[in-house]
Amino acid sequence: MILLVAAAFWGCATVPQDSAAIRKDYEQAVRRIYIQAWQPADVVSTNASIQSICTVSVVIARDGSVISTKVVKPSGDEQMDKSVHAVLDKIRFVQPFENGARDKRRVFTINFVESELFAPMPNKIAAGNRHRAFQLDDL
Repeated sequence: MILLVAAAFWGCATVPQDSAAIRKDYEQAVRRIYIQAWQPADVVSTNASIQSICTVSVVIARDGSVISTKVVKPSGDEQMDKSVHAVLDKIRFVQPFENGARDKRRVFTINFVESELFAPMPNKIAAGNRHRAFQLDDL
């Protein structure tokens, strides 16, 4: 009898997962969705030596719906800011929170960064060629 109870227990047991790690994975997934949907502006600022950063806040409900978005700090580059607004308007749903999540909503901060972090590729060298990158802040 004891053997059967033990077998039933082990068959149903699950390994507890680190909730902080799961939450971090979710956070990274949300940021990845926004960054991958971003279509950086083709027109770049007149001062190519400036790194443009547009910081946004995104509020997500437990079911994955986007409650609100807001630009916290515009980049100052009108074309870039327009491209960030476009992605904020486009995404209305991401994935629901992980199973067992208790919070009703979460707030995420995302930095969209336009910079000259990388050298131009040899076959695409052009005057003023700029490459886009992104930076994710840890909350």
